Amino acid sequence: MSYRIEVPTLASQLFRSLSPHLVLHFGRQLAQIAAELSRAEPSVGIAQGAPRQFRIEVEGCALLYEIDRRARTVSVVDVQQGEPALAVW
Repeated sequence: MSYRIEVPTLASQLFRSLSPHLVLHFGRQLAQIAAELSRAEPSVGIAQGAPRQFRIEVEGCALLYEIDRRARTVSVVDVQQGEPALAVW
């Protein structure tokens, strides 16, 4: 049985504010995580208990997500953007 990727409304708005290449990168990583979880045995890797949170960082941006084995979901919790780089004159 496969895992669903869920992106709540607020996280979706933040997600869409990122540059397109970051959205694609994060999307691919989430899809890969969901696919790997779907292939894994239930007892392998993440415990069946409460959802656990994880983080993916790319180019100063972080995507926080949680894996819920009971609900079989990978859910985006938050998207954090780093401080923009200052121009050097």
